[in-house]
Amino acid sequence: MQEQGIERTRAVRAVPQRRPRRSIGQRIRQKGSLYFFLLPTIIFLLIFMYYPAYTAVRLSFYQWDGFTPERWVGLRNFERLFTNDVMLSSINNMLILTIARILIVLTTPLLAAELVFHLMSERWKYWYRVVFVIPLVVP
Repeated sequence: MQEQGIERTRAVRAVPQRRPRRSIGQRIRQKGSLYFFLLPTIIFLLIFMYYPAYTAVRLSFYQWDGFTPERWVGLRNFERLFTNDVMLSSINNMLILTIARILIVLTTPLLAAELVFHLMSERWKYWYRVVFVIPLVVP
């Protein structure tokens, strides 16, 4: 015997309508107060970060002692920099010190955490955790 009844249907999801894309000017006018509050931060970044960086890059192509007019030398400053034995030795030493520092800073805490984690006694685990955290909490 066949059952007769109402066919069940699934609800179809409505496709969301895409809103027309607004221009940058319209978005700025709509959220102008938010951009106004960002303005001091943007000005600070421009004055104290981006302008000095731009000036340093620009002046690296000139010979200038701070008093006389600037004289264009192009890449000669960089050529002198990378052919100087003292500078190359300094770069090498800096790389060695940086790699050593990264290895020490990363491996020492991980090794200490691993040793504390594998202690058998819960009492000693707690004591070592307290000893490691106290310097972080007490200035």
